[in-house]
Amino acid sequence: MAKMLRPNNRVGDYTIVEELRRGPNAVSYKAKHHDGRMAFLKQYSSPTPAVDWYNGYRKYEIEKRSRLVNSDALKYCLVPIDIFEAVHGCNTFFQAYDFIEGGEDLKQFLTRIQTAPIADTWQQRLTFARIFLVALRSIAKVGFVHGDLKPENIHLLRDTSIESGYRPRLIDMDASLLTDLEAPWHGKGEGYIGTPSYMSPEHSTKPLPASDVFTASLIIHELICRERPYRDYSGAADVAIMIRRDPAPMPTLLGTLGNPTVDLDLRKALQAALSARAGDRPSIEELRLALLGRPKPSVVPPVAPPRHATLTLVGSAGGERPFNITTRFGRQLGRLLSDAGSFLAEDQFILKRTTEDQWQIEPIVGAHPRPVLLNGALIAGPCALKSGDRISVPAPVTGGPEFFVGVRIS
Repeated sequence: MAKMLRPNNRVGDYTIVEELRRGPNAVSYKAKHHDGRMAFLKQYSSPTPAVDWYNGYRKYEIEKRSRLVNSDALKYCLVPIDIFEAVHGCNTFFQAYDFIEGGEDLKQFLTRIQTAPIADTWQQRLTFARIFLVALRSIAKVGFVHGDLKPENIHLLRDTSIESGYRPRLIDMDASLLTDLEAPWHGKGEGYIGTPSYMSPEHSTKPLPASDVFTASLIIHELICRERPYRDYSGAADVAIMIRRDPAPMPTLLGTLGNPTVDLDLRKALQAALSARAGDRPSIEELRLALLGRPKPSVVPPVAPPRHATLTLVGSAGGERPFNITTRFGRQLGRLLSDAGSFLAEDQFILKRTTEDQWQIEPIVGAHPRPVLLNGALIAGPCALKSGDRISVPAPVTGGPEFFVGVRIS
């Protein structure tokens, strides 16, 4: 197990100055390079060399850095200055960044100006939104999906040479994805890192370029609109249900771009960016042009998608888990519904959507899961599901607790 670093500890070319914060996957430090430069150093607790995708992750991060430093994105993103391994208890992965002195993040800025007159902050709000989209466009050009956009991950560097007084920079990109290379952890049960109330509907399956557009619209709503729809939700499945039930309303701008027609075009683009289907959203460039008052004609408001029945599994202790797309169900999801889920196979069975409102359960062939029972009968092939059904998996030892969930389709 990797050891925590303490002040004056040395690792690689760095000496630790102080610990800054602890996250679920990494600990961050202020550190000093041997040449005197200060650095923001991240020590990763996940992944570790014990997982089979660790080496792939190292190569993936090196490839990401190479693309960023050789592109315009370098001006708009916090890019690693160093990627290395060091032995500190065990082989441990590190990334180092330039240490940013001063400034604030966009969330702090929004909190600070809540009581300020809109007329005094309107131009600054617009400028932040426009440069934010330039930054997103710069990473999209080299095949990136940020995947964890939120106001806290937009740092505002002081720059008195520009009108807004600040220059936005995207940070926390170590979990970002490359569109042309599969993430090494994909399909390994790790899922995708993100912030629940800023996730797109498809985030849990795999974030797409359109996922960044969805989240960018939420952030821009907070900057320049009267209110943001879907303010608080628990994740991708939750917002997917909300959008199907209540498509995003046409937003109201806090100010104007100077022309009612271009104002309306921007409002339509922001609304379209919150479409349930990724393919119905404008591109980052289309959204940027709308903010400049030059929208492309292809930007249209979303059409309310047809309603899809949601399948919900209800655990023995009352916990619930909704599903809206075909899903391989196994140990990871089972643990969320019952303590007995720990003995399930990694892939136990498939929940498959067959039509707009029909679901079925399928056994997994070729793996080695436990037997699966539907209403007490062993399933050997696809079986239709209906509300009130019971799915169960017998315990691996006599007398042990079985795994079971109820089915609700609505």
